[in-house]
Amino acid sequence: MKINEQGSTLIITLLTIVVILIFSSVLINTTLNSAAQINKTEQDIQATHLAEMGVSYFHEAIKTEINRMKEEGIPLSVANVTEMVNRIVNNEIVIEEGYSFLLKLEDTRPYYDSQLKEIVIAYQSIGIIKESERIERVITDRKKLSGKLVRVGNGELPPPQNPDGEPFNSKNEFDHLFALTVRPVTMPPGSLNFDDHVVQTSEKKYENSVRFTKQLKLKSGASQYVRDEFLVESHLELESPSTLTIGGNAQFDGKADIKSRSNVEIGKSLFVNNELLLDSPSTLTVGGAAEFDRKLDVKSGSSLTVTEFLLVNGETLIDSPSTINVGGNARLLHKLDVKKGSTFKVGNNLYVDLETLLDSPSSLDVGGSLWIGHKLDVKSGSQLTVGHHLFVDHETQVEGKIMVGGNAYFKHPVKVDNRKGKVCIYGTATFSGNQDRAIIDENATSCNNQPTGTIYVLNKPIPPSNNDGEDDQNNGDVLIDSEGIQY
Repeated sequence: MKINEQGSTLIITLLTIVVILIFSSVLINTTLNSAAQINKTEQDIQATHLAEMGVSYFHEAIKTEINRMKEEGIPLSVANVTEMVNRIVNNEIVIEEGYSFLLKLEDTRPYYDSQLKEIVIAYQSIGIIKESERIERVITDRKKLSGKLVRVGNGELPPPQNPDGEPFNSKNEFDHLFALTVRPVTMPPGSLNFDDHVVQTSEKKYENSVRFTKQLKLKSGASQYVRDEFLVESHLELESPSTLTIGGNAQFDGKADIKSRSNVEIGKSLFVNNELLLDSPSTLTVGGAAEFDRKLDVKSGSSLTVTEFLLVNGETLIDSPSTINVGGNARLLHKLDVKKGSTFKVGNNLYVDLETLLDSPSSLDVGGSLWIGHKLDVKSGSQLTVGHHLFVDHETQVEGKIMVGGNAYFKHPVKVDNRKGKVCIYGTATFSGNQDRAIIDENATSCNNQPTGTIYVLNKPIPPSNNDGEDDQNNGDVLIDSEGIQY
C-alpha cells in the first residue's frame, strides 16, 4: 500500500509550527517574567539602599543635634533626647521623584538601659520606591548614647530611693545602712569537717557543705568546688594561679590571701572576720552581700564585685589600677583610698566615715547619695560622680571634677583648683563656714564648656520620687555628661 507522502509532510510541518509557537510563547512569557523579576530585584536593592541612606542620615542628624544641645547647655536627659528625636523622625525625605526614605521610632520613646548605662533610640529606616507599585524595605536599628552617668530616676531628674522609698536629705537617713549585716555561716547537718591543715594540689569537688578548722591552702593550679556552705576558721591562702568556687555562703575567720591570677567566686554572701588581700591581679565575685570586719586591700589589676551591699569596718584600699563594683549600698567605717587609675562604683548609696581620697586619675561613681564624714580630696584628672545628694562633713579639695545630680551640703570650706578643678551641682548647694577659697556661681544655667576653678550651682528642682511601680526603663530619666558623650 502506498503512503501519501505529501499529506504526511503537511501534517509534520503543521505539528512543527504548533510546537514552535508553543515554545515561543513559553519563552516570551519566561523572558518577560524574568525581566519583571530583575526589575523587581533592582527596585528591592534600590529601596534597601534608600533605607541605608536613612540610617546614615539619622546618625548624622543625631550628631548635629547633640552638638547643638551641648553648645546651648541642654542636659542630655531621656526627655530632652526624646524631644530631639521627634524633630528628626516621621518626616519623609525625598531624594528624587519616586525615591524617598522615612524614619520612625520603633518604641514609643528612647529609653535608658540600666545594665549598659546607655540611652537607646530604637528606630526604623524605611526605603520607599513609588513607580508602578509601592515598594518598601525596612532596616531596624538602635542608636546608643553612652557617657559618664550623672543621674537615673523617675520624673524630670529624681533621686534614687532608700529602702523606705524616700530620698535622703540628712545624715540621719543613712542610719539604715548601719542595720545592714551579713549573717555568719551556719553549717548544716551532714557537713564535711577537716580538723587538720589542708594543702590541696589538684582539683576537688564537694557536693555538700565544708568546714576547715585549720589552714586551707590551694597550691598553684589547684581548684576547689563546694556546692553549699563554706567555712574556714583559720588562714585561707590561694597560690598563683588557683580557683575556689562556692555555691552557697562563705565565711573566712582567719586572714584571706588570694594570690596573683587566682579567682574566688561565691554564689551567695561572704563574711570575712580578718583582713582580705586580693593580690595583683586576682578576682573575687560575690553573688550576695559582703562584709569585711577589718582591712580590705585590692591590689593592682584586681577586681571585687559584690551584687548586693558591701560593709567594710577597716580601711578600704583600691590599688592602681583595680576595680570595686557594688550593686547596692556600701558602708565604709574607715578611710577610702582610691589609687591612680582605679575605679569604685556603687549602685545605690555610699557612707564613708573617714576621709576619702581619689588619686590622680581615678573615679568614684555613686548612683545614690554619698556621705563623707571627714576630708574629701579629689586629685587632678579624677572624677567623683554622685547621682543624688552629696554630704561632706569636713573640708573639700578639688583638683579634678565633682558632678552632683541632686543637692550638695558642705560643712567646711571647699577649695577648687583654679587651673584644673570644677564642681557641678544640679540642685542646690549649702555651704557652712568661710568659703572665700572657692568661686561659686549660684545662678549657673549649665556646667558644660565652663571655666575651671568654679562651683556651678544650677538650682534645679529635685522632684519627689514616683512610686507608681512602672518600669524605670520607660518612665525613668537619665542625665549623662555631654562633655564625654559617645555616639
